[in-house]
Amino acid sequence: MEDPGWRRSLKSKKGKASTHIWVGQVPCGSLRWILDIFFAQQAGSAVPPRVIGASGAESARALARGMSAQSTPPLTGARRSILRRAFQKLDTDHDGQLTASELRASFSGLGDNRVQGGELTETQAFAELLRELLPDGSQHILPDEWEQYFASKHAALSDDAFCTKVSRMWGGLPFVTQKRVDGLEAKLLDSLSSQGSEREVLTRIFRKYDANEDGLLQLDEFEQFCGAFGLSRAKCSAEEIRALFERYDLDDSGNLAFREFSAAMLNQAAGHRPR
Repeated sequence: MEDPGWRRSLKSKKGKASTHIWVGQVPCGSLRWILDIFFAQQAGSAVPPRVIGASGAESARALARGMSAQSTPPLTGARRSILRRAFQKLDTDHDGQLTASELRASFSGLGDNRVQGGELTETQAFAELLRELLPDGSQHILPDEWEQYFASKHAALSDDAFCTKVSRMWGGLPFVTQKRVDGLEAKLLDSLSSQGSEREVLTRIFRKYDANEDGLLQLDEFEQFCGAFGLSRAKCSAEEIRALFERYDLDDSGNLAFREFSAAMLNQAAGHRPR
């Protein structure tokens, strides 16, 4: 009995009937190829490109991308930030996708220890990267594919090591180290603890700078919030405030909701010893 989740399509070509089995819009004949892409991405190796037609290739690519996303650990704010800044830097024509030529223009072997050790040339390292980023033979990479690739490829690295690798790979991107963000957070918690009941102080200051009273802090409001706890622009840069903001913006919404933010802050404060 045929699985109801599978759909059979009959096509006639030059008088001969040919049968194709499909899953959604992806030909079954391509499923092994899709799985090859998926497992190669997890192993950090490349698979030979295969041409199956435009619509089939797009569906196959989307399925492989979805499978990879399900197995990839979520990006922290620091990782997400540097990947997005790298993408924006490389996307010179601002069309929301990267081509091989855009990638090559900024690629540097400084992010690959094998190049530094003489095992590979920079050209060889880039060719390998290109095969991994574009395993289906497509001509461009989209933002979600970009983030999924690096999130999976370098999942074992610490945040600072991850950001250092990406920075060196794409021509030197500045970033705020997690040690620095830890220090900023500690100063914020010190100030919070010194002002009385932490919950009351946090609630009062949050409401003061929640200008439109929507229960959310945007980045500019968060900057004012930090100023009330001694983290003014005179003591830390806009990039550092953004890095601290991104630490708390776990859902990547661009906002800090009071309930989630206050819970995180109070949890941190409970285990924090003022300096």
